[in-house]
Amino acid sequence: MTFGLERRLGEAWAIQLTGGLSLGGDVTVGKERYELSPGWLAALSGSYRVLDGDRYAPFLVVGLAAAVSSVGAQRGEEEAMFTATDMRVSAAVGKLFWQTIAPFAMVNAFGGPVFWERGGEAITGSDDHHYQLGGGLLVTAQGQWNAYAEIVPLGERALRVGASLAF
Repeated sequence: MTFGLERRLGEAWAIQLTGGLSLGGDVTVGKERYELSPGWLAALSGSYRVLDGDRYAPFLVVGLAAAVSSVGAQRGEEEAMFTATDMRVSAAVGKLFWQTIAPFAMVNAFGGPVFWERGGEAITGSDDHHYQLGGGLLVTAQGQWNAYAEIVPLGERALRVGASLAF
């Protein structure tokens, strides 16, 4: 779950500051499965609207983001911190209906090291997948308040919900 602030820099450009909570999950390394506890995340990103969705055309937004997230990882009695960093390039295409609801498809490509500990040893690793393909729904009110939900079934799987205020 994320919350963000967006500053618009003209008609097509925007920068976003995002913070939020990761609700947990798991990670598997070889045959070892680690439970991930809830944690925090933060990101700084920028976006550019390539197509604005006038008339019958869709909107197309591309973005670039730097993010960091940290959670606890546990397997049996073993506990450690799991910290991931990412540089992300993204694109979303969709259509705004009634100036309020916008279904969209999205693709992300990303990479960055993951830092954690296994068996008392510090380890630097990476994701199995460096892409995401999915879709979602954006709901906007007066062009300033936004809420969204995304489901990402391909690549690095995820379910995200969030809200933002643009000014």
